[in-house]
Amino acid sequence: MDWKKLFPEGKGCHLTDEAFTQELEHVEHKQQGKEAEKDKQKASRAAKRSEKASIEAEWCKLQEKHVEDVAKWVAVCKELAAKNVLKKNWPKKPVRPLKPKHAPGPTEIPVASGSAVTLGDMAQDDETESEDSGEEFES
Repeated sequence: MDWKKLFPEGKGCHLTDEAFTQELEHVEHKQQGKEAEKDKQKASRAAKRSEKASIEAEWCKLQEKHVEDVAKWVAVCKELAAKNVLKKNWPKKPVRPLKPKHAPGPTEIPVASGSAVTLGDMAQDDETESEDSGEEFES
């Protein structure tokens, strides 16, 4: 139990008082909500960590493939140089691959009311508004 709740302002209180028991229940409910939020954040961090590891593995593969492609290109260029082929006719150097990015989730837009609206919700709202607006003008 929280001592601040048991002895507010350093004074005792009735433990059987209805307001006191409600306050204790409220504090316990609030604590459970915080623990649930912590668990949710922990799961989110674990998911991000695993996604980052998979992206890093893919990036290493792309880099290795690029190094191999450059080595092949250098060998071809040496061969063409030995045959006295003009440089303008040589193949271009392989382009360095871009680093992969994480998969984008549903994009949320903060709204003044405190809730977030996804772009998919907005598209659905637009479709329903266009259907409703046509009915208004038919009469």
